Amino acid sequence: MDDVLWLTGLTGSALCLAVHARATARSWPPSAIALGAMALMAPGAPRWQVLLACLGSLLALIGTLGVGCPLNRGRKADLLMMTLLSAAMLKTQGHHSHHSSASPQGATALAVFFVACWVALRAGSMLMERVWRTPPSGGVRVPVRHRVLGEVGAALMMVGMACMPA
Repeated sequence: MDDVLWLTGLTGSALCLAVHARATARSWPPSAIALGAMALMAPGAPRWQVLLACLGSLLALIGTLGVGCPLNRGRKADLLMMTLLSAAMLKTQGHHSHHSSASPQGATALAVFFVACWVALRAGSMLMERVWRTPPSGGVRVPVRHRVLGEVGAALMMVGMACMPA
């Protein structure tokens, strides 16, 4: 099951990169770094590898701060939660060493809590973006296909990661 969760998160991260790959060259490196960080969190990864993944997701988050891309809606929230979840995995030396001590109900509740936090953070960040940002000049529209792929990718990545430490 751990492999399936990891592959789910990896697939979601790859979808996010696929959406940004056709945009400007400045907009895709954070997604590429996030994909690399997700790949480092393979099942049974040693602590140093999870630490690199945590630093990689933090670097990807920092990289999104200066990039003005219309595809960025919610990406900062995704990368912030990815950083927090990988930091939570550091405490247990990866996401597989504490399954026997945790109750299944507690593990499920923790995963639901992480997903709920991500949904609230993402909704809040998108709302703040709508309230405080001026509309882009020229009416830049993101194709629906790109938005759907980005949203599905983000959801797969977050659900996969939220269930990993559980």
